[in-house]
Amino acid sequence: MDLIKFIEYSKDMLDDDSDSHLVHFNKLMDVILNLVNFRVKNEQTNIKQERFYYINLLTQKFVVHGFSIKKLVEGISIESQSANLKVPISDPFSIQVLVRTAIENYLVQNYLSNSSLSDNELDGRFEIWMRYGLKQRGIKAETEEQKRVLASDEKSIDYLEQSIKKREFYLNLSEEKRTKFLKTINNEWKFIFDYDKFYPVSWKM
Repeated sequence: MDLIKFIEYSKDMLDDDSDSHLVHFNKLMDVILNLVNFRVKNEQTNIKQERFYYINLLTQKFVVHGFSIKKLVEGISIESQSANLKVPISDPFSIQVLVRTAIENYLVQNYLSNSSLSDNELDGRFEIWMRYGLKQRGIKAETEEQKRVLASDEKSIDYLEQSIKKREFYLNLSEEKRTKFLKTINNEWKFIFDYDKFYPVSWKM
């Protein structure tokens, strides 16, 4: 994208013009759908690297949410066969929920795939994200199946933690900061690393 087109695009995004926003949104959805379709046609869906597998899954979720938003924007109908009733309505509440979810999907995807970072750091981010998710599941081991799942989760958490400890961003930390970091990842999964420092970050919507 050249500079002039980039400026025009940025101006459109900043303008309070819903029609312009929808045009760009439709273009975005078309590009992403074609990307997913290309992968399917070329049998590129068997992704072995776990981080890329989840990035692909997040992309698919974004596509589904995006096209659901498009459908809702066009309007839907509530119907009753017994009353021979069909009422066209708009549903801004569902649109708002789906937009929030789509944005959150994008933020996670970008966090795990930011091309300005090394694969070592991105893989470490992914491990922290996965470990946090497992820690937050909060399974109460009451049945045999729950006990089996909990034991599997604990094994995975330990494996991820050992892998995190081998990452460059962790090894650059002092012993004191390593201890603090390992406590922090129980409550947060988004971090920025600056050589011998780490900063928990967050986005609120």
